[in-house]
Amino acid sequence: MDQAVAGYSRQSSGRISRLISSPWWRTAVWIRQNIRKPGEGRLDEHEAVLKAVRAKNPRAARTAMHAHMDSATKRLRARLGGG
Repeated sequence: MDQAVAGYSRQSSGRISRLISSPWWRTAVWIRQNIRKPGEGRLDEHEAVLKAVRAKNPRAARTAMHAHMDSATKRLRARLGGG
């Protein structure tokens, strides 16, 4: 293998390793895996937030978003084995 290609390959490999080990990447993968699964009210939670925003009701939007984030946090902790 040409030295330039080998160097590029090592550099790319390092970038990919850093990307997939980052907390952002892990969170993005978890979200994708869980949003695509039916059940557990995820879509309903998003719809509740959207409905409140469209109605220009900040209190309802805040309440719906807090409920969604609490639910998402519980699912994430359960998946990670922390509760």
